[in-house]
Amino acid sequence: MKKKSQFQFAWIFAVIVGALVLFLAFYFVGTNLLSKRYEETTVETQFLDIITDPFVYLGSMGATTYKPLALPREYEIIIECNFDPSMDALGKNIITLIQDSQAGIERYVYNKYFYASKEIKTKKLNALSKPFEMPWRVSDIIIFWPAGQKYCFVGAPVRISNEIDNLEIEDIEIENYKTECSKESITVCFYSTSDCDINVYSSSVEKTDGKVYYTGDALMYAAIFSDKFVYNCNLKRLASRLNIQAAIYEEKAKALMGKGCSVQYNLEDIMAKSKDIATTKYVSENQIANLEGAANLLDSANSNYCRLF
Repeated sequence: MKKKSQFQFAWIFAVIVGALVLFLAFYFVGTNLLSKRYEETTVETQFLDIITDPFVYLGSMGATTYKPLALPREYEIIIECNFDPSMDALGKNIITLIQDSQAGIERYVYNKYFYASKEIKTKKLNALSKPFEMPWRVSDIIIFWPAGQKYCFVGAPVRISNEIDNLEIEDIEIENYKTECSKESITVCFYSTSDCDINVYSSSVEKTDGKVYYTGDALMYAAIFSDKFVYNCNLKRLASRLNIQAAIYEEKAKALMGKGCSVQYNLEDIMAKSKDIATTKYVSENQIANLEGAANLLDSANSNYCRLF
């Protein structure tokens, strides 16, 4: 209950800040830009970024959170991802809002990981946030899909169906058979060979745009709702962030050893596995499995009297 109330407060605060940004921008910018619509689209792109702040700042609590979001008007929302390990260690998401063919200025977002179809046309969004842990909390991923777009999860594991019910996500149906899904829904079948729109297996998700690999529920959700390119790009960004965090933890491990701790954390292994994913062109199932294995070993070593994280 405390976590929920903290999130509600943070979300209300973010909306207030976002509304203030909208007001000040429209007040001061005037009519010197290309058009009033151009101004609106540019500022409301910033608004979309700001109202997702609570998902990031409260992520250290480790909670899965869901919140419907609303923009002032309907837009075509373009979610892109850019990551070049030779140029930028963390990469970025790029948000563009378009209204009546008028695009606003792109918004570069460096501290968040947005997963969505590349193009969404809507005024209202579903936003689902879940921590990505490997083995510590690397960051929170934020998943968007249009409000009103129904998904039907067929044969979902109990932990998933319970989570959806607890979050009260109206746009996700939980059914045992595909025939029970509403006709307009996108069908998502778990661990079966049914002819569904999306098929989820133990380590992969198959859609019309191809197959992607995942580990853990956070990436599973991301793979279901996201464009394949955006998914893989953000996965590499997360791997690069993990690599940087592991290097920091390596220094902490050295300090613990100086205090008498003799635990072998093998951080070099997780650094190598995460770098391998961050720098590859196409992420494979083996790479994901290798990273998960290194994370599990590190997590086991951490359950010692000398805790690293």
